[in-house]
Amino acid sequence: MKARKWLYQTPEQILIKASNGASDFGNKFGQPLICGSLLTFEHAENYKKFAYDKVIMLAGGVGFGTVRDALKGTPEKGEKVVVMGGDNYRIGMGGGAVSSVETGVYDNAIELNAVQRANPEMQKRVSNVIRALAESDNNPIVSIHDHGAGGHLNCLSELVEGTGGKIDMDKLPVGDPTLSAKEIVGNESQERMGLLIYDKDIENVQRIAERERAPMYVVGETTGDMRFVFEQKDGERPIDLEMDDMFGKAPRTVMTDKTVEELYAPVKYDTAKIHEYIENVLQLEAVACKDWLTNKVDRSVTGKIARQQCQGEIQLPLSDCGVVALDYRGKSGIATSIGHAPKPQW
Repeated sequence: MKARKWLYQTPEQILIKASNGASDFGNKFGQPLICGSLLTFEHAENYKKFAYDKVIMLAGGVGFGTVRDALKGTPEKGEKVVVMGGDNYRIGMGGGAVSSVETGVYDNAIELNAVQRANPEMQKRVSNVIRALAESDNNPIVSIHDHGAGGHLNCLSELVEGTGGKIDMDKLPVGDPTLSAKEIVGNESQERMGLLIYDKDIENVQRIAERERAPMYVVGETTGDMRFVFEQKDGERPIDLEMDDMFGKAPRTVMTDKTVEELYAPVKYDTAKIHEYIENVLQLEAVACKDWLTNKVDRSVTGKIARQQCQGEIQLPLSDCGVVALDYRGKSGIATSIGHAPKPQW
């Protein structure tokens, strides 16, 4: 089968770059990768080519939380909207598709605008604050949401969905003074969390944030008027919408499927080529040795990892599950597994 023409990254580039990113971030953040899975597929028959458009690669860890912290609280008027983490920069305004193309295809400003820049140290600081609050007797967090695509517009609107809220744009941390109002509101700068916190708890949370050196900004509050507003110092409101306009019922999508019956020829083989077949199978990414994935990432940090991908004296990457102890003295733990189970059609 001839090699396909790839519009963006080749499978090899995805395998290397994606795993490098996961490993590098995990190492810097102090988060062990204890399980994962990798799968590729291509097959040509009946004048058709069947394949995954991209490499399927998963990397995972495991954690736990209390029931108290698993459900968001109900927002009420007068609660504070808090942003914790990094500043706003011109990031993610070019769309996800741009970040996938080869370097140099577009103008440098467009590419820089689109590409995400990770900051594991900042995420670790914010994570330490949230962990301290979650482990306290009285968790002051009413609701929490991470910043992703859409930035503050996405994250903060979710926090105040039930009440409405007003955000003071001059209180948002801006690292690039040339940002427009649209870029401040919608950029996808990394390692930021949005929180809804009771007014009475702000001082305590601020002390913990200072201890962990996590930047914390009180940027607004819930209003109870079911409007979502971003207001500038001069009184201008780049965003002033009814919550129903943002979270109204989307049009119903109707999808009609059609089953296509495919018949495949039986597998043909020649016993004299058994060594050739074995060599081909061992070259498949899903079968081949995974030490190039496992040897570049910390698989045991925290000291609570009972089982990860590598086993035995020479640490062969053969394990299909991850097991983590809940503490250093007890016998309770968590087991998890990630994998693929494609169903053959012949």
